Amino acid sequence: MRILFVDDDAQVRRSTGRLLRHQGHEVIDASDGEAALQLYEQHRPNVVMLDLEMPGLSGEETLTRLRAHDPEAVVVVVTGHRSPADERRLRNGGACAVVHKPWRLDALLETLENAGR
Repeated sequence: MRILFVDDDAQVRRSTGRLLRHQGHEVIDASDGEAALQLYEQHRPNVVMLDLEMPGLSGEETLTRLRAHDPEAVVVVVTGHRSPADERRLRNGGACAVVHKPWRLDALLETLENAGR
């Protein structure tokens, strides 16, 4: 599976990318929403794994723009906050799933696999 992983934290991008690659996935990473939008068009990933809180273009704004550009885009939002209202809003905005930090690798992989189907 080709995954576009968007997170402003370089260490998180490196470590998560390494874990996903070890599981056999192709990972393209972006440090912000603007780069993610460009890379999405170039690489057409199966799934976008999108951090919610980023400077500049937020994860939610990136989600909105991705879905406006491609209503079929498969987006899994990653967040450190647990709010049922926020999760509903994100799902209503087009997120296929919401993964909460800190996540377990097996749960993340299952979510990505299910979202990418």
